[in-house]
Amino acid sequence: MELFEQLDRLVEKKTVHYGQLIDLLNEEWRHIGDSDLEKLEALLVRKEALLITIHEINLQREQVVRAIGEQFEIDPVSLTLKEIIRLPGNTHRTRLQHFRRVLRSQIDTINRMNQTNRKLVRQSARTVKESIDYLVEPAPQQFSPYNPKGDVADVPLEGRMVRTSA
Repeated sequence: MELFEQLDRLVEKKTVHYGQLIDLLNEEWRHIGDSDLEKLEALLVRKEALLITIHEINLQREQVVRAIGEQFEIDPVSLTLKEIIRLPGNTHRTRLQHFRRVLRSQIDTINRMNQTNRKLVRQSARTVKESIDYLVEPAPQQFSPYNPKGDVADVPLEGRMVRTSA
């Protein structure tokens, strides 16, 4: 199989997996909002497996890019998809251009979604902390039967309904 064709197939796989990642991030956003930890944990397992797959595809893509760089005597470290598209003899130029545009759009979407999810997680954590602080906040002393040391406070025996002075 030709190197450009291999790269074409790998970049296509990458766009498919990035699309799946975007779907998972949307689902993650819904579960964060619902505070559904069980669903979030299951989702994180799926997300991690998908990220491992994407990483493996990236490793394969780097090998192909390295081979293309060697074939054209170009430093593979600085070789970009845009430069590969322009190389002579690239019969997959049109498809690679398409996938490059799709990938750029997907990466922008993923970055925006990650930022939004981070903000949502921070807001949820802050809300939970404030709720806990409110629930464990000590009662004002005037209404508490306990003094600050935790002992029972001396409460005046006079009540409002019964008159003690006669």
